[in-house]
Amino acid sequence: MRILLLSMPDITPSSADSMLLPWLGIASLAGNINLDENNIQIADLVLRRKDYRKFLSDLLLREKYDLVGLSGMTCSVQTAIEIARFIKENFPHILIVLGGFMALCHDDELIQPDIARWIDFLVRGEAEMTFNELINTLQQGGDFQKINGISYKINGEFHHTLPRQLADLSRIKLPNRPARILKRGFHFWGQPADVVETSRGCTFNCSFCCVTRQYGRVYREFALDRVLSDIEKVYADGTRFIVLVDDNITLNVKRLETLCDDLINARFRNLKFFAQAAVKPIANNPELVKKMRQAGFELVFLGLENLIERNLKFLNKKTSGFELAQKAIHNLKQEKIITTAGIIMGNPEDSAEDLWQNYQLIRDLKVDLPNFMTLTPFPKTKIRDELEQQGLLTNPTDYKRYDLIQANVKTKYLSDQELFRLVKLFFRKYYFSWKFIIFNRMLRRHLGYAVRYTLNEGIDWFRKKLHLKKFSPNQFQE
Repeated sequence: MRILLLSMPDITPSSADSMLLPWLGIASLAGNINLDENNIQIADLVLRRKDYRKFLSDLLLREKYDLVGLSGMTCSVQTAIEIARFIKENFPHILIVLGGFMALCHDDELIQPDIARWIDFLVRGEAEMTFNELINTLQQGGDFQKINGISYKINGEFHHTLPRQLADLSRIKLPNRPARILKRGFHFWGQPADVVETSRGCTFNCSFCCVTRQYGRVYREFALDRVLSDIEKVYADGTRFIVLVDDNITLNVKRLETLCDDLINARFRNLKFFAQAAVKPIANNPELVKKMRQAGFELVFLGLENLIERNLKFLNKKTSGFELAQKAIHNLKQEKIITTAGIIMGNPEDSAEDLWQNYQLIRDLKVDLPNFMTLTPFPKTKIRDELEQQGLLTNPTDYKRYDLIQANVKTKYLSDQELFRLVKLFFRKYYFSWKFIIFNRMLRRHLGYAVRYTLNEGIDWFRKKLHLKKFSPNQFQE
């Protein structure tokens, strides 16, 4: 069987300037099917996001695939449906399989008749074993009902099988990155980049997060020798910046210390790492942070989420707060690790004063690269249900706007438009301030990239200003 796996082209606005990363999920699927009986290729459409329709048309005409799999997040689900429709209308013999978070969290929508006609199967949840069983059943015959974790059609209507149990990670083989047909262009801050995972899942239950929908509140670890082998492979291929995409790499502090020791002993020259971390372990373990720096951790993302206690309670975020954040950022700065942090704005009780208070607290913390984000009501999350009940969900269906920046909710005191305006204002005030330009560690260490990024942001802001003045002179006055 000839198989093509695709990740979607959708990215957060302006993120292409800072990073373009491959989708690990499709590479992992490609590494866990029988290559003796199947020919598999993968393509990350972020590298062809401006002409992905033409790229796909040419590719499908040339390669004659039997099955195409589409994977992505919520912001990609509409693009995936468009691609599925295009393929079915022009290549009706090709089987279409949807997976990733979009299949798990949007299954109720995807099985509706006007969409379902473009799709043959959904793979829900952790997919390596499920997809392999599906391919084997398609080749050898068998009962789809026996494959846990899929949705399949009977007389044109979708039927869900039982959920699949989480896999024993020791059975999951390394990703098949050589299956990529688009290879050049992945980067982080202009350096050749790739993604690696060392664990899956998180035991916390933050109300805005989809991870527990995928894995439950279960944390599992890959063997560290497997992790080192994976890192060695991407390093040998020229990668110099690795993004560790663990849901919560700091859940097991001793294991992370051991990984750092292994990386230090491996002596990878000029290899940098980025990881997201919980605030509390970084705050309480300065020796861990020291080892992280020695191992090559260049950047750490802290999930602050908010710095107002009322909002932390609403978000069910129990490992953050200003004092812990202060300690964590101090520890990172002591080791010259660049700090970035996510701040979620647009909680139900947020007024403009609350948003400005969070902004000022971020300035007081001296975060190198803050991410001012709007509360995003992802499907199948607890927070979406609460926002809907309170009448604060303003965009329930246009998922292309679910990019963490555009406002899809309002608060009791701010419209979604006012919320979005303030978030964009915070970005401009922080990143165009003289203190940021003179003292920021990232600017000093990655000046070439920073100049390009700032120029692109400035040009984009200026164009929008001209557009607003020309077409709507009274809109968004500051």
